[in-house]
Amino acid sequence: PTRMLVESSVYEEAVLFAKGFAEEEEVGSAHEKGDFIGPVVSQAQYDRVQKYIQLGIDEGARLVTGGLGRPEGTNGK
Repeated sequence: PTRMLVESSVYEEAVLFAKGFAEEEEVGSAHEKGDFIGPVVSQAQYDRVQKYIQLGIDEGARLVTGGLGRPEGTNGK
């Protein structure tokens, strides 16, 4: 999902939940079985992802995990 609508009274709890969920996801091969985030397969796709992260930052988003650049543990290929 790209959005979550939550009551303001549980906002911080929802942020921590989403952060934990994102940090537990693994990057994996499209050929593997299981739940994971598939690879970014081209420079164009990588650039697009980076653009959306930067756009969020520019519009006031608060990053709680991840961010610009390649995730730890990826080989960059």
